[in-house]
Amino acid sequence: MGQIAFAQVKVGENPTVINRASILELESANKGLLFPRVGLINTTTWSLASGSTPVAGMVVYNIKTTATGFSGTTAYPAIAGDGTGIYYWDGNGWVAGKGANGSNGKSITGADGVPGASTPGNEGDLYVNTTTGNTYIKQGNTWVLNGNIKGAKGDPGVIGVQGMPGTSGTPGTPGSGTPGAPGTGVTVVTNDSGTWVYNPTTNTWTNINGTKGDKGDKGDAGVVGVQGMPGTSGTPGTPGSGTPGAPGTGVTVVINDSGTWVYNPTTNTWTNINGTKGDKG
Repeated sequence: MGQIAFAQVKVGENPTVINRASILELESANKGLLFPRVGLINTTTWSLASGSTPVAGMVVYNIKTTATGFSGTTAYPAIAGDGTGIYYWDGNGWVAGKGANGSNGKSITGADGVPGASTPGNEGDLYVNTTTGNTYIKQGNTWVLNGNIKGAKGDPGVIGVQGMPGTSGTPGTPGSGTPGAPGTGVTVVTNDSGTWVYNPTTNTWTNINGTKGDKGDKGDAGVVGVQGMPGTSGTPGTPGSGTPGAPGTGVTVVINDSGTWVYNPTTNTWTNINGTKGDKG
């Protein structure tokens, strides 16, 4: 009577616990798997047991060194160093378990100025001139200009709509310094009859307190009043040929397109002394 048996092999610790997908499982906390140690001829010759058939997936540890004749090819290079180490057969040759070291990656450096012959770098490295933004690539022993990190200048923007002129504001509070002398050609006199500005072109004085209102209708006769006070001072005469004096202490006058303003340092305010037109009498 024939029999068929299926088995899995577990070697090492926990022999009753085995992964269902494995045919052979090794388990150890302090032991390893030692591959067969063989002396391969080269990386393209099977060179295992005489008469055996090459099979992909075979793994060995080659103990023959390049100094004793072991060699590799461009497609199947030997392990760097003496050639010993783990190899597996891929169907056409022995593939080293350890590849050759990769080449160094490219680097980017930068500094102020153009790179010179003494500027360190390897083939293909980039250098950035931090002043101009120019970039250079290392080709052989020369740094070759190959571009710039700054983009092209953009198109001009659309011209905005012109704003309307603003109105003149109230003069600001005078500074704490000594008041400056009057501007050239500006002469201001304040007395009990008003504030007068002299026009040297027309050689006239103008009372900038405002014009007198229209004459009202004649009213009824009033009660005789008390004796009046002395009359006001007359219009100032034409200024002399001497240099005009500076304004009196505490008198600050500014004339702009919104009127003539006098500053009161006691109340810290400005007053437009052109005055409003009086009501009709």
